[in-house]
Amino acid sequence: MLATFVIEATLAIYVGLRYSSGIFRALVCTLLICLGSFQLAEYCVCVGPAESALSWGKLGLAGITLLPALGMHLISSVTRKSHLVAVGYSIASAYILLFMLAPGATGIPECGGNYVILKIGGGIFGILYEAYYFVFVVLAILELALRLTQATPSLGYGFSKKLIALTLTGYLTFTVPMAVIGTFSPDLRKATPSIMCGFALGLAIILAVFVAPLYAHESLAMKKPASPV
Repeated sequence: MLATFVIEATLAIYVGLRYSSGIFRALVCTLLICLGSFQLAEYCVCVGPAESALSWGKLGLAGITLLPALGMHLISSVTRKSHLVAVGYSIASAYILLFMLAPGATGIPECGGNYVILKIGGGIFGILYEAYYFVFVVLAILELALRLTQATPSLGYGFSKKLIALTLTGYLTFTVPMAVIGTFSPDLRKATPSIMCGFALGLAIILAVFVAPLYAHESLAMKKPASPV
């Protein structure tokens, strides 16, 4: 947990310092910070005083609740404009406020050694939260897959299929292992957020090491004026 936090925080600092300012850099850095904040929260839940576990759990929930909306925003910046970005941020903001302020929205998390079990309110509250997460992750993967099969990119979005394929690979690094675990180890489903964010280290590395430099290169190339014939 702590090692993963250090890696993701280091990657966020590297991307922030290495590449010029812009929406893509901001999205990658924020996504890395959210992933790292969850790892730090997990670590503090497991090794910190019991009385602070609920506060750390809320911090971790805030970080991972933003992830689906951030992912959709990042993908829309290289594929096409999507109204789902605003919808995602609205849902995420509402849930973060509820987690932070509403009594019973979340309980004290439990440390399971290699993972943490978050206590999210039951009933329709929990069902809608799971639906938000599942739907946005699936839609993100479908959007990337669709753009890979598209003959020509959407107007104003001339990024290469290599960049889109790398982003899709990043998503698959945590969704595929989690799907396998959920299928063959049903008992671990209650720890889905924790396990999935652990696998998301692969996404963090791919975004920082491969996608960010390729995006910077292709963005610069698109800004250059065309050579006269």
